[in-house]
Amino acid sequence: MADDPREPLGRIFHESGRLTVNAEREKPFAIGAWEDRTNEMREIDMRGASAVAVRAVADAGLRSERLELEAATLRAHLPAILGALRARLAVSPHGSDAKPYRDALAALRGTDEKGPDGG
Repeated sequence: MADDPREPLGRIFHESGRLTVNAEREKPFAIGAWEDRTNEMREIDMRGASAVAVRAVADAGLRSERLELEAATLRAHLPAILGALRARLAVSPHGSDAKPYRDALAALRGTDEKGPDGG
């Protein structure tokens, strides 16, 4: 993984997580250094760091080729996602079970799709 361009951010992500977890603990967790982590553990840190970086780019209003690709992928799958959400609502259209699905539909479509119970 030495050639992975995500490694520097993965190291930062790991170290900040390690410090945060142990910040107020009397007996700190024994979370090892980057060098002691397995490739799988490093991959998890690098993915976390990538997610934070993508969000920071979006929040800053900057353009990112990766972010544009992820948005295009979402747009391509949007009809299937909306269909799956509607199918789930058809099974359980009432109460708190339906609320997360209605909220997701509203967020994805920019509309407020209420069920028969108005919730």
